[in-house]
Amino acid sequence: MFSGTTDGKIYDTYWGGGTSLGTSQEASGLGAVNSVDFANIGGVYNVFSGTASGTVNDTYWGNGTTLGTSQEASGL
Repeated sequence: MFSGTTDGKIYDTYWGGGTSLGTSQEASGLGAVNSVDFANIGGVYNVFSGTASGTVNDTYWGNGTTLGTSQEASGL
C-alpha cells in the first residue's frame, strides 16, 4: 500500500497474511503530496503522486530500485 505525506514523501507498506511486513520510503522531495496511485505496467512499478500545486509525478521502480521520475502534468 502506497501513501503520501504533506512534506512530499511516499511510503510503501508491505502486507502478507493480513499482517504488515514493514514500510519503506520510496520517494521524497515531491512537494506537498495530496494523492498517490500505483500501477504495475509491464513489470515496472509506477508511483503516481499529485502535489498541492497541481503537479503530477511518476516515479518508476524495478528490481527494488528507482529508475527515475518524470513530471507528467502541471497546473492542474
